[in-house]
Amino acid sequence: MTGVEFRREQWTDAASAALRDLMDAEIQPRYADVIEPGNGPTVSAGDILGTIVAYVGDEPAGTASLKLTDGYAEVKRVFVAPSHRRRGLAARLLAEVEALAREAGYGDVVLETGERQPEAIALYEREGWSPIPPFGPYTNSRGIGRYFTKSLGPLPVDVELTAVDCSDAATTAAGEPAPPAEWSGPYPCTYRSKGCASNGVG
Repeated sequence: MTGVEFRREQWTDAASAALRDLMDAEIQPRYADVIEPGNGPTVSAGDILGTIVAYVGDEPAGTASLKLTDGYAEVKRVFVAPSHRRRGLAARLLAEVEALAREAGYGDVVLETGERQPEAIALYEREGWSPIPPFGPYTNSRGIGRYFTKSLGPLPVDVELTAVDCSDAATTAAGEPAPPAEWSGPYPCTYRSKGCASNGVG
């Protein structure tokens, strides 16, 4: 899908709020027999770590947010306006909010959806999310929720390695170059430098 811009906005901004209103109008009727209008879960703007709004031209087309929930990084309110569906936009919104979580230092994310939202469940399963038991505030839920998590992989670490020319270094019994004198870590070492073989990551 071309011509899409993802902007980081506030939870309370008009565009994301309007999209969430559209989401409520679509989803709430599915649960009218089990959740009374206005009695659904509330979100405090102070708990929101970030909100993404997708724009197609100047039109807000979708949104997703990241919330701090009892220590969890919880993805909230993933929604694409009906006129912009079936273009992969929901998956891209997920990727954007997962990037927010990585930047905030989280190694995994969680979310809650409902059993009467099969399209949402299919999206999360397709994008690599795994089912989990209820977490945090959902532990005593009524049984209509579905819960997922996704590992974001190892967090990036900024490490600056200094290249060392060990072309003249003595070799070990195994025939590998000996580490430089200032190397204090285990050997085989995990550095790569001119003239040296590396037995670790390069």
